Amino acid sequence: MELVSFILIYFFLTFSVIGYGFLFSKYLTKYNKYSNIGYTGLYGIFTLTLISYLSNLFFKHDYLHNSLIIFIGFLLSIKYFILTEDFFKKKDNKYFFFFLILSIFSILYFKSHDDFPYYHLSFISNLTTSKLEFGIGIFDLALNHISSLFFFHSLLKLPFIQDYFYFLGPALILIFFNTIIFKEIFNTNYKIITFHNFLSLLIFAFINTFFYRLAEHGTDRSAIILIFLSISLIFQVLIQKKLDKKKLENFLILITFIISLKSFYGIYGLLFFVIYFKFYNLKKINIFYKDFKIINISILFGLLMLFYNIAYTGCLIYPISLTCVQTFYWGMDISTIEWAGSFYELWSKAGATPNYKVESPEEFIRGFNWLKIWIDNYFFNKVTDNLLGLLFLILVFIAV
Repeated sequence: MELVSFILIYFFLTFSVIGYGFLFSKYLTKYNKYSNIGYTGLYGIFTLTLISYLSNLFFKHDYLHNSLIIFIGFLLSIKYFILTEDFFKKKDNKYFFFFLILSIFSILYFKSHDDFPYYHLSFISNLTTSKLEFGIGIFDLALNHISSLFFFHSLLKLPFIQDYFYFLGPALILIFFNTIIFKEIFNTNYKIITFHNFLSLLIFAFINTFFYRLAEHGTDRSAIILIFLSISLIFQVLIQKKLDKKKLENFLILITFIISLKSFYGIYGLLFFVIYFKFYNLKKINIFYKDFKIINISILFGLLMLFYNIAYTGCLIYPISLTCVQTFYWGMDISTIEWAGSFYELWSKAGATPNYKVESPEEFIRGFNWLKIWIDNYFFNKVTDNLLGLLFLILVFIAV
């Protein structure tokens, strides 16, 4: 009985997300009206995240608030299914339901992400118990790790399910990704396999080989999945002599969402200029703006992300001390921010783990002192496993 309840709630929440994706597709996109269900689902996560950002300025995300939003989304999904002709006959819809059902086994079998009790749950709980508060990063370092995925999950605390569905964001991102990429793999006449078909197959195999443990996904894996999808879109756009505005619009939405998952993913925003300067130039910025009004949503998303960073920590991007405004009375102490930045650098260079920490952290991270230990503790058995797995997949595809 509990399994049946879990599946029904899982489907209900998923359809609610799709409902908001339908709303976004219909009213806020210019070239993707009634898009396929994969992109519609990603639009839904994007829209609910934006709603969460805006509503938390004024309201806590309690049961009443969340129940209303999720129920409206479910009603919108019913309208979407009614308006979509021959819904169950479309290939991408069949792919979607296949991956949705398959995801249930992965969710139930594997444990949650290791960082979930450390800072995911703390951040989400704060959003569900209070509206925006300034300076709360001082009281709990976990609240400084701002991610759009936490804002999305804060809408999922509902009566009877409590905190048990915070896996939904990463799960749906993988499901919608698979729906999109699977359609692109088989978008061929089977006589000629294009470079894009091959690339899509390689991306699909890589993501599902290494990221199949859905319940263990954090913000990084969701971002990587969307980055691979964005790279696929970039190749599709660049090989065309004429700009595919539908695909570029999707790319703008994806790159905005990727950056919002973690601030340091902002570096991937540079990929936009690769496309822009092939089809536009600086003098045509007004033309670009007229073509892609969706950029207004991207700007709003970015401003809200920066605003919450400032509100929580006093920094535009935590823990980069250069972006912190010391005159904000609610801001964190600069020495604390610098310590956090140094510790994250130490962690990324394998100088600290849950089990040990090097004796001289400052000396360890200087220059390339960290490289040998990083190779021993991180490169081997982690990076090498992925590289060998990827090489194996490439050789299999070449052989086939």
